[in-house]
Amino acid sequence: MKLTKDNIVKVISENSEYEFFGLRHDNRVYAIGEEVNRSHQWYQDDPSEWGEDLPYNAELGLWDGGELDGTCAITIEGVDGVDKAMKAANRYDGDHLYLIASCDAWGGNDYMEAIMSDAVVVAEFE
Repeated sequence: MKLTKDNIVKVISENSEYEFFGLRHDNRVYAIGEEVNRSHQWYQDDPSEWGEDLPYNAELGLWDGGELDGTCAITIEGVDGVDKAMKAANRYDGDHLYLIASCDAWGGNDYMEAIMSDAVVVAEFE
């Protein structure tokens, strides 16, 4: 499906059983309706400086703080927030762009980020 505001609004309206929606870039392949893997807390600064001993991911150049209680995505706050979310999602990399949905979400650390529990894929965009 082509990434347009109209397509996002259409998919959201067709999935009214969910309260929260977000855009997520991911390298994994997911099917529509499939639950998305939980995200990890990543640290750019060496956590040993504050007494933490966390595993280092050389490929990402980050320290892994462990699995979160949900999946990170750029939150879409209503129809008026679609354009803003599309622009904010461009900061992230991934082979696939999904619209994910959840009944429960809370704020993340990044700009416009939400952590969505039990998030499922409701659309994939080109």
